[in-house]
Amino acid sequence: MTTDEGNTLFGEPVDEYVMRSMGNVRAVLKLAMELQGLQSYSDYEEVNEALATFKSSISQIMQQVLLHQDISLRLADEHQLQDKFELLRDANDCLVEKINSELDDAQGIRRLGTMDMLQVAVNTVSASRRNLSNTNQSSPTMILMASRNIQKPQLFFSTKIDNSAKNPFIPIITEKPNNKKPLAIMLCM
Repeated sequence: MTTDEGNTLFGEPVDEYVMRSMGNVRAVLKLAMELQGLQSYSDYEEVNEALATFKSSISQIMQQVLLHQDISLRLADEHQLQDKFELLRDANDCLVEKINSELDDAQGIRRLGTMDMLQVAVNTVSASRRNLSNTNQSSPTMILMASRNIQKPQLFFSTKIDNSAKNPFIPIITEKPNNKKPLAIMLCM
């Protein structure tokens, strides 16, 4: 998705493109709300083929958008729907961070360090009906992304907390008014 001269997108003015796209989204949402009894339609092979085609094309479009923004994310079919949402949420967070960084650069605000992204592979374990029946397959791998230079909020405290062995932390709150058990009992446990 590139812009020509800053005010056209895919060969037409951006405002017209956005209005036409929003009209299409509104029409699709209206049709989706009117669709009743999807289970009865799922008996037809043509409907299942059309849904599979739409699902793969939407996944490809999302994959291309993420690749265009240099975010390597693989939305494979072996991932559960909830895992896909988590991966998309992480990709969205990465996009928002890039946008914020670009806006800061445009305003002349420089960050103290570069954002070094750390990727960690984690095997996910999900207890769904499908996973229980297919126990011999390996679990999918999810990539968690975190930044190395995130500053701790404790560094910005006005009064530093001394939590050494000689001077352990003593909470300022002595009573919790809405708690069912008194704070003194909670501290003894």
